Amino acid sequence: MERVAVTLDDDLAGSLSRYARRRQLNRDVAAERLLAEALASWRLDRAIERFAEGEITFERAAAAAEVDEWRFAELLVTAAGLDPSTASSSASMTWASPTAGVPSIPGDDAHRTDRLAFNTDG
Repeated sequence: MERVAVTLDDDLAGSLSRYARRRQLNRDVAAERLLAEALASWRLDRAIERFAEGEITFERAAAAAEVDEWRFAELLVTAAGLDPSTASSSASMTWASPTAGVPSIPGDDAHRTDRLAFNTDG
């Protein structure tokens, strides 16, 4: 395991402390968990983007997101703003740009906020 030192502004440090306290974790573990979640979200966003742009196949996108293909399909449906339990299996996907609602990573101005859109007309 590698040790990484990070300097946080007072507000962010306070938020981290509150998060850790509420989950009964020390700050190091809390920071590691939050960073892991943020990176997983970033990997997923990037995989969806690359798949939607035709850069990579569905299978490679799932691998890049580090999820199995079934989970990636569910996440694509969710990214399109649909309910996975009611989404039509015959829906076709297109890229909608830009759409609000996808959370961004603080400090990452280039974070993608586009979302998939589904055409369920046939």
